[in-house]
Order: sequence, then structure tokens, then C-alpha cells
Amino acid sequence: AYLAFLRPRVSPVSVHMYIKDLCRYCRLAWPEAERSVLNTLERNLRWHATPSRNKSAKIVDLRALLELGHKLLAAGHAQIDTHPVTGAVLVRDGLAIKLLALRPLRIRAFGSFQIGRELKQIGSKWHILITPELSKTKQHWDGPFPDSLQADLEHYLDVARPKLLTHQSSKRKANRRTRAQAEFWVGRCGQPLHYKVLAEIIANRTNEHFGFRVGPHMFRDCAATYVALHSGENVGILKSVLG
Repeated sequence: AYLAFLRPRVSPVSVHMYIKDLCRYCRLAWPEAERSVLNTLERNLRWHATPSRNKSAKIVDLRALLELGHKLLAAGHAQIDTHPVTGAVLVRDGLAIKLLALRPLRIRAFGSFQIGRELKQIGSKWHILITPELSKTKQHWDGPFPDSLQADLEHYLDVARPKLLTHQSSKRKANRRTRAQAEFWVGRCGQPLHYKVLAEIIANRTNEHFGFRVGPHMFRDCAATYVALHSGENVGILKSVLG
């Protein structure tokens, strides 16, 4: 009955995981009980479990993600004087994509950056510090902000982000939103950008460019593929981020 309940609702991989968890529970709760039928079912489900989505089709070269980020940044620089908000949004999105490609943190941590907390300047260099509370593995992580993005970071902090913070929308409701304070990622009306909104923005930008959505979690798969094929300084940092 449990299997019949699961099959129309979740993927074959998830069905297998639920039954596998049930096997573990039964082994701990009733160690002397007969479990051969349940164990056979788990093995059969494992054999037939196939992902419902082909993730490999959405894995793109890390350099293509960096190129997209660079393209958005360049467009933002070109428009920020004449169309401040549009330009600032392009700069923000370009920086987000380039930074996530080089530091593929989980989106909850990535989207929760606060200046002086997760993003801290030490001397002339910026660093990223992720507390256990923002980590899925409950591990502290810290590492350098990419040197190649220092200029982009400073332009965002000094030019683009202030334009978003001071923008007055024509919609009264938008202007009543709470203005960002230390939050690093800022919406077009100056409000703190929730990490789920940032994730959707990144997925939409990649869809416009590649013709399919590459969500923040897929950035981790793209980074893992890059690590498997290349070596060098960036690879060492990517490995530490991926865990």
C-alpha cells in the first residue's frame, strides 16, 4: 500500500530512497524481525531507479557561465548612467552569476550575504565567511573572494547597489518595502533580495542565454564537472566549497 501511494507522487529515485529509509528504520526498531521481503524490494527498486530529469543535459562549461556574467556586467556598465536601475540590475545579476560560478555555495548561504558578516573586508581583500547555521552540512567555511571579481565587487558596492537603494518606484507599495541595510543582494526597489528570488533571477538569466534553465544548484554540478576535468588554484577552492 505504501509503494502504491508513493509511485504516482514521486520519482523512481525518490521511491527507492523512501523504501531504503524504511529498511533502515525497521532494522533499528525491530532487529530480530524478518526483513528479507523488504530487503529484496529495496534492491529491485534500486536497480530500476532512474532520475526523472537528465541533469547532464543542463551542465554547461564553467567558462560559459563566466562569459554570461561578463556579458551582463558589460551591458550594465553601458546603461547605468542613462538607465540607472536597469543598469544596476544587470550589474547585480552579472556579478551573481560570475561569483556563483567561482564560489558555488548553496543558494541559501549565497543569497543571505550581509556586508560585514558573510562578506567581510580584511585589509585590502574581501573574504566570504559562511557560518554553520547557513550550511547544510553545519560546517563553517571561509575563503577568499575571487581576485578576478574584485573590480566587479567594488563597482557593485560603490555604484550599482546605491542606485538600487535610492531608487524611488512609481508604485507606492514598492516604496513602502523595507530598505536593505547590510544585505548584499538588493532588489530594484531597494529591498533585501530573498535568496529564493535571487535563485529565480539566476535561472531566468541562464534560460535567456542558453535556452534552458541552469539553477543555482546546477552551478554546483557544473563546478564539480570542471573540477573533474581541470587542475589549478581555482579547482582547489571549488573543491573546498563543494565539500
